[in-house]
Amino acid sequence: MKKVVLSFILMIFVLFSCFGNESLIYIPDNDEVVFFFQTINFLQEWENGETELTDEKFAEVYTNHVGTGYFSSLLFEQFFRNTKNENIKKQIKNHIIKNNLNDSYAKTLLKKFDSVATQKVSNNKVVTQFSYNDEEFDENINLYQVYEVHPFNDEFGLLLFNNDWNVLSYNNESGELNVDKNVFLLCGGGTNSMSISMFEVENVTSEEELPEAFRLNYFEQKYGDNWVYGEVEQVGVLSNCGVDHYFMGYGTGPDIIPEIYCGDFVAFLYDEELQKVYVMDIMMNFSKINMNYEIRNQIFDYLRFFTFFCFCE
Repeated sequence: MKKVVLSFILMIFVLFSCFGNESLIYIPDNDEVVFFFQTINFLQEWENGETELTDEKFAEVYTNHVGTGYFSSLLFEQFFRNTKNENIKKQIKNHIIKNNLNDSYAKTLLKKFDSVATQKVSNNKVVTQFSYNDEEFDENINLYQVYEVHPFNDEFGLLLFNNDWNVLSYNNESGELNVDKNVFLLCGGGTNSMSISMFEVENVTSEEELPEAFRLNYFEQKYGDNWVYGEVEQVGVLSNCGVDHYFMGYGTGPDIIPEIYCGDFVAFLYDEELQKVYVMDIMMNFSKINMNYEIRNQIFDYLRFFTFFCFCE
């Protein structure tokens, strides 16, 4: 087992050295995607206590990943925020204190580890909220575990975060259940929530119809100049996305309520042969009393990468 762990750590450093100083808006290549899923498996073994890192190796992992902005490194940041393993939390805390780390991310981790967990029933589900001095909160949203889903039981698929989702249904004017291909998932609480909406539009016969099918007007009005949108090159993880045109868009900024800051991260896909549009929108918001508010942009950067993980089989 020790040889496996050392080999994995070596792979971390080799891959890390291969990704130069690219913008955060980059499409992960196939090697990084493979490494991402290998990392998820490794982190789960670590979480389960099936493997351990020495303090020296842990320090190397923390130093080489936290704050770099790369996709696979952002995964480590989400894992450190969500770990329930007391030994890992102790190792993280000792590392931060020993090295006098005082950045926003390190301070957020310490608050989370020193917070009190309470449970309550919401929408017939038992949910956990963490409270730090009854002043700042964490809503226990998991962002490091993912799995593949096909929300409409057809060719459209994506990676979904492993949370206890509330699935919302909409009724039309007649009061009957809306049977259109439209799914809305929601998790989190009052100080930090995440929703993922997915829908399909059929009989889209030309590119001229895409803005309306994508419902771009909604995002343009919501974010104004802070909305970024465009077609992306089908390379790396997108080389096998299975559609003719792949667009992504994102926007961040204050919500209607000034105390809330939100972001939308959207994948827009168009298949000419099937004459179908597929849209997946990840929306997350933070209030100022959420303990992750100061590191919201790091979390937003991570969510933005998931606009590249939709596909049509």
